Amino acid sequence: MVLSQRALATNLRTVADAWGWTSADRLLLTLPCFHLHGLGLGILTSLLVGSTILLRERFAVDEILGDLAASAATMFFGVPTMYSRIVALPDDRGRGVDLSRMRLWVSGSAPLSAATFTRFRDRFGAEILERYGMTECGFALSSTLDGPRRAGAVGRVLPGVDCRLVAPEAADRGEIAPVPPGEQGEILIRGPGLFSGYWRRPEATTAAMLAGWLRSGDLAYVDEEGLYRIVGRSSVDIIKTRGFKVGAGEIEDVLLRHAAVSEAAVVGVPDADQGQRFFAAVTLAVTGSVTEAELLAHARKHLAPHKVPTALVVVEQLPKTGPGKYKKIELVRLLASRLP
Repeated sequence: MVLSQRALATNLRTVADAWGWTSADRLLLTLPCFHLHGLGLGILTSLLVGSTILLRERFAVDEILGDLAASAATMFFGVPTMYSRIVALPDDRGRGVDLSRMRLWVSGSAPLSAATFTRFRDRFGAEILERYGMTECGFALSSTLDGPRRAGAVGRVLPGVDCRLVAPEAADRGEIAPVPPGEQGEILIRGPGLFSGYWRRPEATTAAMLAGWLRSGDLAYVDEEGLYRIVGRSSVDIIKTRGFKVGAGEIEDVLLRHAAVSEAAVVGVPDADQGQRFFAAVTLAVTGSVTEAELLAHARKHLAPHKVPTALVVVEQLPKTGPGKYKKIELVRLLASRLP
């Protein structure tokens, strides 16, 4: 992928200004430094503003709270998996740890569940700031520094960036058809941080663009407060069943509200009768703390009947990419044969 220095620097400066990031900040960075989150946002923006980077080889949940306090960190960037593990720490693990210097907790690279957002706020008295971006465009959406921050929302459009929501079916035909207010659509992005194209892949570059706009492949809607809420990837997170279109994220969030659940991923598996059926895979904070039947009963209490997973399994680990996103296509292949 070709991303100019000007495009990257312009976008990172926008983020730094939006978050009040100055040379006085100290960032504890435990993210892998081979993608935009760790390398671009963490290291390059720190260099851009002249702030301090406290690098760690890896994320160690048992050490993170003490490390933040001992290093006098003011910022921490993580993926949702990190935050779900932090809130699952025993209560006594954070007792006596001084986190008063921490002014900014940021989550990205994958959707943060409303359950994790709430648990973190209740335990640490701080609200995680969510943002949204892609390597092809940098960072496009962010919760504001002074609020509002809402569970499940990735905020507003950053200064200098243009975003719009359009009907994905029309976009597939080469047409830009904005969706009505409150309805979900694919995010299109335009701005000075846009990439120049995929290296020696002109056909892929053409497919990613629509009249000067980048097609993100992500579906979202704007709520009554003007905040963007990501529904999921159009390819794997929008499940069509019995004539309904259902976002996997809604079901995942309900499962994550159960205190025993650490991570949850929902996929759609082809079905001749229903079009697709829901299949859920979860990991537990404590092995054996809840049964699969109990989790399905929990889902039935909070979801419409057509949104309840057909089946649910507890696994030791969910397949993920480096930044913490679930490999849902791999999950479909692995779990489809286990559907009843």
